[in-house]
Amino acid sequence: AHSTSGGKVLLAELPDDEVVALFPDGLPRVTDRTITDFEALKAELRSVRDLGYAVNHEESSPGLDAVAVCVRDHLGRALAALAVSLPHQRMTQGYLHMMLPPLRATAEAISRDL
Repeated sequence: AHSTSGGKVLLAELPDDEVVALFPDGLPRVTDRTITDFEALKAELRSVRDLGYAVNHEESSPGLDAVAVCVRDHLGRALAALAVSLPHQRMTQGYLHMMLPPLRATAEAISRDL
C-alpha cells in the first residue's frame, strides 16, 4: 500500500500511528524509489490529505507512474481507490493536472451510485 497511489490515498485516511502499526516489520522496498522511511511516508500522506490525491512515481514498478483518488460512501468514508497508471516519461505536471478532473469526477460518480 505504501508504494502505490491507490494504497497511499487509502493510507492517508488513517491516523499516522495506525499506518505505522500496519507495517510492524518496516516498509519494504519494492523499487529504488519506494518510500522506506516512516517519517517520509508520514510527510507523503500529509501531502495526499492536503491535495486529495496520491501519486506513485516508479515506487511500485520501474517505468510506471500512477495517480489515485478515493471512492467514498454516502458518509464520506473511503471505500476504494480509483487510479490511472501511465509510463513514467508521460507523467508531467501538466498531464497530471489534466487527468485529475475526470478522475475525480469518475470517483464521485461511482460514490453517488453506491
